[in-house]
Amino acid sequence: MKTALIFTVITILFTFGCSEDFPDAGELGNENQILAIKTEPPEVGIGDETLITPLVHWPQGDENYLWFICLPDKKDKTDNLSTCIIDMLEEQNGQVDDCGVNPDDRLCILSHEKEPSYTVPDILWFSASTTTQYFYAMMIASDQGDPLTECDSAWREMIPDSKCLLSGKRIVYNPGVITNRNPEINGLVFGEETADPTGIYTISGGKAVFHVDFDLSTVDEFIPDVENTLRLQVSFFTTCGTIDPWRESIVCSSTGDPETAGCEALEMELKADVSGECVIHTVLIDKNYFGEDADVIEGTDPYVPGLTWLSQRILIQ
Repeated sequence: MKTALIFTVITILFTFGCSEDFPDAGELGNENQILAIKTEPPEVGIGDETLITPLVHWPQGDENYLWFICLPDKKDKTDNLSTCIIDMLEEQNGQVDDCGVNPDDRLCILSHEKEPSYTVPDILWFSASTTTQYFYAMMIASDQGDPLTECDSAWREMIPDSKCLLSGKRIVYNPGVITNRNPEINGLVFGEETADPTGIYTISGGKAVFHVDFDLSTVDEFIPDVENTLRLQVSFFTTCGTIDPWRESIVCSSTGDPETAGCEALEMELKADVSGECVIHTVLIDKNYFGEDADVIEGTDPYVPGLTWLSQRILIQ
């Protein structure tokens, strides 16, 4: 039985995955985990470059990475990351080369770097597409050495475990006008004070209430001069203690008047159980993803959201 990636394109989301369930209240422990993956930009055309960046919690061992690119069957709308990898392995008789060696291969090795970039090649899979398509970047992360050999069965069978974590991100290919972009987070707001994202924010007393401030103009799915409502998803992961709620929807709405359009300031409570320096990771997605429809390994999703995060350093006194 395949193990689903837990944090999905949040893959989504999509963002995303690990082999273990996340602890309650976003509390990060001693297990290595992949929290999210983003591509910048999330939508590309032929010749465009996108930077692929993972957000990981890695308290144990050395970090080793391996990235693949997989081009799915465009006619099969039920295709997902797992079927893409397995089907292309069968089609290529188990042979997987570097993307630069055989660019026409629909499954290839992109990089061993933590943050690789991918430039869309002018090959038939892309050039023959007249409508928007998606393809996959898949990451294997391991503390056991080179994932290509140490995690061979995990990625070939798409069965992650605690030593070989798998996660995927859908990337949009658009032969026309590029429209999708990632949202931007301004910072975490504690009371009336916005924490400096590049600095350390000090909390005394072990508790703090905060909300996330983001730039609504960067949420391209929200149109302020049209009556509409959009739910964004925000998730928090922390080494400081617990956050309640650690995953929630933020509702943005407009009556058609841009002057009154806005989003609710959803409050979260941090309860610290450590002293000293720790971190809060805030992951924001401009579409709301729940359940199987957002699962990059076991399920499919109807669209690819923009995704970003902010990692705020905290000092607990």
